[in-house]
Amino acid sequence: MTTSSPQGEEMDEPSENTVHLDFEDENTVPDGAELAPESSEEVAIEPEPKPFSYIEMLDKPRELQEPMDITADYLKVIAQELGLIKLCWPELIDVTFEDRTNFPDSYLKNSRKEKLLLLYAENFRRQFCCKFPNRKPLFLACDNECGLQKMVCTTLRPTILPHAEMYTWSDCSRFLADHIKYEPLDEPLLMPRHFYSPQTTILRQSGHSFEMATALCSLLLGAGFDVYMVSG
Repeated sequence: MTTSSPQGEEMDEPSENTVHLDFEDENTVPDGAELAPESSEEVAIEPEPKPFSYIEMLDKPRELQEPMDITADYLKVIAQELGLIKLCWPELIDVTFEDRTNFPDSYLKNSRKEKLLLLYAENFRRQFCCKFPNRKPLFLACDNECGLQKMVCTTLRPTILPHAEMYTWSDCSRFLADHIKYEPLDEPLLMPRHFYSPQTTILRQSGHSFEMATALCSLLLGAGFDVYMVSG
């Protein structure tokens, strides 16, 4: 059935099957009313990355290593690995090395020229470490059999043996190879912890590579050869 509005417009009358919905609250749904199904796909929202901050990195809790005991032996190992040169020379008395007790004075103390040489060497070592911090430390000085630090160059001693067969480089090399036992270094990638004299190396009939090379150079220098010892 149609009715007319006061303005003269025709309107359809509501039928019995027509349902009027009037909700005061948008979230209120009457019984029997159906809602449109929501989309099953959820949009993932990625969080924005935080800008890098040095302050947060420094304030972040860190795991500290367990404290270690710093002993005199540990400090001595560090000084040996860095190649530090001692600038103090204590007086050595009653030194015993293996079965030997009598040593020349040059084994127990440094002369004035040797002390001056050590001062220059330590100054050069500091400048070298400052200019080339990533390079391997220089091997300039080491403890001898008496525990006294000596320059490696002072260990070379021209030695002449009263044997005619020791006057050629091949005979000297063969002599050391046959009579001196090779001792590997404790730490092959580090500097040796001791540097014995050629006399001690020959008496012990053993030595590491530096000591054997020094003994050979001393024999060759005594035979009149122009030889040098090179490390590296």
